[in-house]
Amino acid sequence: MSPYPEHESVEHVSHRSTRLFSKYDKWWLFFAVTLLTFLQAPSTEFMWGALEYIQGSIALISGGDTYQAAALNFSGAWTPVIFAPAAFIGRFFEAIGMADGLAVAVLLQGSISVGLFSVLVLPSIARKWFPDSASTRVTCAILGYVFFRNFAAYPIMDLVTITLLLFAVAFVMRENVGLLFVVGLALGICMNLRSSYTLTVILILISVAICHHRRWFVIHLGVFVALLPQFWINWSVNRRLSPFPIDLTKILGADAASGSYIIRYDTVAYRPWAFGGLNFCDPAMMKVTSTKMPTNSVDLFFLYASHPIESARFLIQKLGAVLLWPVTAPYYESISIVNIINGYLVLFVTTFGIGFMLFKIAKKRESDLRTVSVMIVIFGYFVVLVLNHSETRYAISLVALGIIGFAGAIDSYYSERKKEALGIGKGLAVTLLGVFFILLVSGYLGLRNVGIC
Repeated sequence: MSPYPEHESVEHVSHRSTRLFSKYDKWWLFFAVTLLTFLQAPSTEFMWGALEYIQGSIALISGGDTYQAAALNFSGAWTPVIFAPAAFIGRFFEAIGMADGLAVAVLLQGSISVGLFSVLVLPSIARKWFPDSASTRVTCAILGYVFFRNFAAYPIMDLVTITLLLFAVAFVMRENVGLLFVVGLALGICMNLRSSYTLTVILILISVAICHHRRWFVIHLGVFVALLPQFWINWSVNRRLSPFPIDLTKILGADAASGSYIIRYDTVAYRPWAFGGLNFCDPAMMKVTSTKMPTNSVDLFFLYASHPIESARFLIQKLGAVLLWPVTAPYYESISIVNIINGYLVLFVTTFGIGFMLFKIAKKRESDLRTVSVMIVIFGYFVVLVLNHSETRYAISLVALGIIGFAGAIDSYYSERKKEALGIGKGLAVTLLGVFFILLVSGYLGLRNVGIC
């Protein structure tokens, strides 16, 4: 028997046989989430990275200079490909006289992405530890819609990359050669679109080589094939063989510098501001970096090590602040009360969801490839948080995993396994509640210092 079964539902408990949620009902749920997401107003304009990404896609389908339009010296080679469908459909919409046809097409593609991610990808990982039940899928769908619906209106890569990454995690234990090759492609494209996932992808590939002893080369081959366009672009433009954009190191240096004292950065290029952003900074870390600003991740690490008290407080505030999502995430709009409620909800779901998931992992005492990959995703984000500047949308991996754990907790409590859920113990519940309040208070203390940088 294969050591890598197709499905590893916890204790093989499932509600798939119930009429409430048959295998067809998930497609109705996908349609509902996609439609609700699409019913929001499209963005009236695109700025910053979103503008470059969609311009690159337009250039790709129209035969223009894709390299310049998409700023491929900083962005990955796959960047203009991702929203090429939206650019093509948008051109058709505009040809038939639809106002804001491109924005509507972007929203349509983004809405489908939200539906796929919330209804199909998240539950695929959840069934490793929780039953593939109606409750789990509906909870993932509702929270996925509430938290990620605003991502759909903009041609940005955050939702695309986390979908690729968690798709790979969900299916990394399969035995089918074709599917494993697609898993490798997903990992390679994810790393190409978001270099911040490089460490995560490398650690997953190492784990694959150790654990997936019979098929590991297929996944590695998929990653290599996914990175071939980047090698080709770098060689044709600068005669360099590299899996990363040629000017990426310039961004990394700036990220290390700003990440040493900025608790959170919010893009406010959209309403109600016309242009710019908000910086929430730590005065103590600004004082520490006033004499010597770090220029790379190594400098930043030694800065933290030489100022442990200031750094510990700074990093806790950074983690709390990045999970206090405004209701308009991935961007910022000043809607005080609604932002507070949404921030509480995202932080609560993420804290308790990841806490419950880690409890289930510890209880089962398993170290299979999928479990290891989930732990790597969490670890990889914390490394990025420590060594780079932070935005709310960068925490999408933590929020997504939090949704999975929270959905499993809800399902455990309201099913015949209520005793199992209650068996978690008051100790864990009090601990998670304490972590929630520490991050809540720390986050708001960090967000009080706005515009002092």
